[in-house]
Amino acid sequence: MSDHGADAPPEMQTQKIQEGFQIMQEQFAQMMQMMQDSKMETAAAIQGLSDEQVILRDEVSAANTPTKGKYSLSAKIGQQLPPGRRTSQFYKQPEGSRVPKLLQNADGLKDMTKYGGKPNEALNEHFDNFEYHVRLHEPVYWCDLLQLTMSKTVQSAISNHAKTLKAGRNQAQDCPPGWYDYDELKAWLKDKYHRDQYEMELLSRIFFSYTQTGTLDAYLTLIDTKMDLVADDFSDTLKKMLVLAKMDPSTSRAMSRIPATYVQSYSDFCKRALLEYDTLKTSVKTQKYVKPPHKRVVADQAIAVFELVDLHTSKQGGKTFDSPWKPGNKRYENSTPPAIGANQWIMQC
Repeated sequence: MSDHGADAPPEMQTQKIQEGFQIMQEQFAQMMQMMQDSKMETAAAIQGLSDEQVILRDEVSAANTPTKGKYSLSAKIGQQLPPGRRTSQFYKQPEGSRVPKLLQNADGLKDMTKYGGKPNEALNEHFDNFEYHVRLHEPVYWCDLLQLTMSKTVQSAISNHAKTLKAGRNQAQDCPPGWYDYDELKAWLKDKYHRDQYEMELLSRIFFSYTQTGTLDAYLTLIDTKMDLVADDFSDTLKKMLVLAKMDPSTSRAMSRIPATYVQSYSDFCKRALLEYDTLKTSVKTQKYVKPPHKRVVADQAIAVFELVDLHTSKQGGKTFDSPWKPGNKRYENSTPPAIGANQWIMQC
């Protein structure tokens, strides 16, 4: 086997090795450049797809939202948001001021009781609770968020009625089909689920049903919430009379003995009532539970100890008992034993 490289001078061999090493370096540099170019192209492609999705979402939103008028998205949200910033409750907030995630996701809506359209449910109270929970969100989203707080039956009624709402039904003829804002949905729900008898039944519960069963603070919160739902105004004297009649009896007696109770405002009355209630509850001495001592059971002397007289006779309690196997015992001579072995029958007996 001939090797021409082996016959070459040492200087030529060294030169060939250097040339080969240089070629390998150039190839490696080309490969790294290709990988870098491919990485940049991939990043550019991903950014392009992201930009296309943003543009497509904006086009879909623009197609379903009027471009002018008081019902347009621009009229509700305002000017165009800066690039890379979401249309959320962060709009118009100073840089660095961020709403906590718990409020941002409207998790408080999950704790709300779903409105089911029942006669004993307060729709106005539901609206007040909802508007409080979504106060940090743009009103343009309130219409959809409100539907999440409704029962399945009410949601079906809302979606069925939305199909009948046609575009351009307002005076400016620029609203889209379906629900276009929260106020329209709220007005329709009030008209559909209004109950003429609800306020009278609520007044009946306020005066005759609601009583203090827990703490005084919980009762006052309940009464204030329910009285706010009534169209008529309650005077401070009427409120104090109602609370005195339904509150804890001991606290009611204490408040009745105070002359200022009959001339002070309702808010001052509640503060003083809470103070009296807390004082009375903390001053009451609760009896400490004492475990009763263990009673030692003394055996009845009339019960005699078991006494074995012989193999077939025993005595207990002044009575004598004979074994059925005692010789001469004819008590069971006419009985028929079960059809099993004698030993097994004796063991079962």
